[in-house]
Amino acid sequence: MPTIAAPRIAAKLFPLIAALLPLPVHAVVVEFAPIRAAFVSQLVAFRPEAATRLGMPGFNNQISIPTPENIAKQIGFFETIQQQLATAHGKDAQEEIDRQVMLTVARSQLHELKDKRSYREEVGAAQGPYDIIQVQTAQMGANPADEWKNIVERAELVPEYLKAVQRNLAEGAQEGRQVYRGFVQKDGIKGAESAADYFGTELIAKAKEQLTPSDFDALKQRLEKAGKSAQDAYLRHAEFLKEKILPQATEKYGIGREEYVWKLKNELGLKESPEELQKKGQEIAARITVRMQELAKEINTDKPLPELMAELKADHPKNDEELLAKYSEVKSLARSNEGLLAIHSAEVPTVRRLLDHAGYAASLNIEGYAHYAEQLMRARGFDTKKEELTQLGAQLWRAWRISLDAALHTGAVTLEEAARILTEKAFLPEAISKDEPYRYAKMPTQALTSLLGRLQIEELKAAYQRKTGSGYNEAEFHKEFLSYGPALPRHIGPAMLEAARPGSWIKRAWQNPVVTVLAAVATAAAFNGGVYVWMGAQSAQEFLSIYLIEWTLSLDNLVVLSTVLHALPREIRPQVLGWGILGAVGMRLSMVSVGMGVAAASPWVFVVFGAFLLLVALKMLKPEWDLVGGLTARVKAAFKPREARAAKGWFANPFFAGLLAVIGYDAIFALDSVPAALAISSSVFIIISANVLSVLGLRSLFQVLNELEERFPHLQKGVAAVHFFVAVKLMLGPLFGLHVGSLASLLIVLAALVGSMLIPARRPSSE
Repeated sequence: MPTIAAPRIAAKLFPLIAALLPLPVHAVVVEFAPIRAAFVSQLVAFRPEAATRLGMPGFNNQISIPTPENIAKQIGFFETIQQQLATAHGKDAQEEIDRQVMLTVARSQLHELKDKRSYREEVGAAQGPYDIIQVQTAQMGANPADEWKNIVERAELVPEYLKAVQRNLAEGAQEGRQVYRGFVQKDGIKGAESAADYFGTELIAKAKEQLTPSDFDALKQRLEKAGKSAQDAYLRHAEFLKEKILPQATEKYGIGREEYVWKLKNELGLKESPEELQKKGQEIAARITVRMQELAKEINTDKPLPELMAELKADHPKNDEELLAKYSEVKSLARSNEGLLAIHSAEVPTVRRLLDHAGYAASLNIEGYAHYAEQLMRARGFDTKKEELTQLGAQLWRAWRISLDAALHTGAVTLEEAARILTEKAFLPEAISKDEPYRYAKMPTQALTSLLGRLQIEELKAAYQRKTGSGYNEAEFHKEFLSYGPALPRHIGPAMLEAARPGSWIKRAWQNPVVTVLAAVATAAAFNGGVYVWMGAQSAQEFLSIYLIEWTLSLDNLVVLSTVLHALPREIRPQVLGWGILGAVGMRLSMVSVGMGVAAASPWVFVVFGAFLLLVALKMLKPEWDLVGGLTARVKAAFKPREARAAKGWFANPFFAGLLAVIGYDAIFALDSVPAALAISSSVFIIISANVLSVLGLRSLFQVLNELEERFPHLQKGVAAVHFFVAVKLMLGPLFGLHVGSLASLLIVLAALVGSMLIPARRPSSE
């Protein structure tokens, strides 16, 4: 799509100068899209299991083998990505969410691989091939024969994979790392034995079930060999754990307060301390318990609450038919309830689906939304009192999970104490209470994500309701939230609130950039009417000519300024643009004063101005005639290593660096806008007022720039024609003593601009 106006020769000077200055202006030219593409492609290459789960073909026969070489490559990759993301910002809200997701993943992975080197004590890592092959067989596609070839190739890699895992665990043992005995016994030894059974018998049975007889016979020999090899490797691994790791195992299971705080902050984006979370979970649990006791009385039973809860949990569909009938009933009610059921079909960026490589960050959204929907159904009256009590019992459990997860990993409670609390205060059966704390110990922070995620979504919903006011629509909120995919709610919130439309039509109109641009144009038209009344037709014609020229040049300015603004953090772009507009006004006022003074001293300076504008017009029509572009590229290339270096002092502030870049461009833009104005009028009042009013709607114009590009792709040619006319007009006076009247100037400017807007866009070739 052709842009409205290509950056002019003058605009090339600032990047050239900036490349020579010790400023972090290079951050402005770091492109985000290539970084995101490299992140996705490289991560799935390092972790082919992730590609399988995402349904991405091409990696289903590979396994991520944790050799020292592979681990070193991953560390280098995440370090590079982290550095690049520090100087690149998404051009819009969606890309900024992608950037935050990648930063979260990079931080988490570097912490695990480089800082903690957790692969040296992760006894559950051996389950990787076993788990992913089960996923493959469960999501079999339309061509089972090819997919089973991939499965066999993966199975053939199992011995090599387990050797790498054993080497890492042995090195960890030599370093004195001690693993919780329960993890070694359950996830390590029992897990390896289960995997051995699977590869020895179940894998072949599954292949026979999914393949045609001929395809199975063709693959049988290789499959049996690979299965036997994997089975033996897992049995050897179980013996390795018994002999080398179990004797050094410990009874310590918590990750410790410092590590837990790190995960809360850097993976989940939470500010609360472990102690605050313990208290928060207990307070929520207390409120839920009170409501449960009230409901129990309303149900009219004399049974103690624990006994009543046990009775309710035993009341469930007896078979699949009853379950399906109940599901259909609830689904029908949901469809008839406006705003409750959200159907989402938008394509979620792949990079966000990789957030599960940052601990349990993705669960805040995924688990959180599931429990938010459950709570919404209860609030809408879907449940009977008994069903509501059962649902509150599940909420009570989740509230205690928040408290106990934090307490277990900071040493505030033991596994036995946690089990007792779940039985006595969350009313869970003893069999479940006994196993639950083990899962919390094994998966730090996961247990608290469901309820905390729900609460974050509800907070966002309340803010969204306040923003939209009377225009709030529940179904639209759900659809909008789901469209962002499994990003952290705190990443989604700013984007949703920014895009939310206020309920009042007055507020909606005021926040519509098209309306505000039209309001700015109407203000200029009213001002021009005043000029006509008080100063006459000639002044009004001069004002309108200068206004049209400056307004179209503002479009050109925005094309270049957008490069700067899109590379800055979204939260500071409006401020930088606002101050940049004030800078543009101040720069033009200064240039007008200087220009008129120079012109008064030597009228021949208009010839210089005219020649400059001719060069600008030629560059606009022929962007390839770039006299300084090659040199600029060479200078940038020479200074490229400086992009990765952190700036110091004021220049480390992105707001200051961005504002400095914008003001620098403002100075260059004034070089051709001021001579153009001086060619039309000699009145300081007319020139200054036209310049000020032309930038009045620049902030809103920035938002509608893409729409203008699509509607008027040839406007650039019209602006170039105006430059040619103004250049000739500037030189006619000093050279030949000729002068073009204000009315003629206005008509020529209007003809050039309107004519270029009427030229139809070139249709794409059908080939």
